Amino acid sequence: MNQPPVNPRLTFDYVKSSLFRTIHADGVVGSITPASNIYIAFFNERFAIPQQLVFEIQPDGEIGDEILESRRSRDSVLREMEVGVTMSIDAAEFLLESLQEIIKEAKEQM
Repeated sequence: MNQPPVNPRLTFDYVKSSLFRTIHADGVVGSITPASNIYIAFFNERFAIPQQLVFEIQPDGEIGDEILESRRSRDSVLREMEVGVTMSIDAAEFLLESLQEIIKEAKEQM
């Protein structure tokens, strides 16, 4: 007869979804959803790339110097939203506790 193990175990396998990716985050914004969950969106921050560049054409047909006064660009810092996450309050508290532990470990290694 099979006896249950003295210390039962639960095993979790971690599998990456087809949409999994690693991102760089400079910050996060968030809010409470209508269903009382927590929503956070991670962003990276950078200066905006130009929207349009204009160059002179040389007599031989080659591209010459950029005409700087014709450059079109945003006059701002761009926050590119990378990924949004909706989670329960319990999951958010677990995330907070996990981050606090990781931060503590990282500071100890410095």
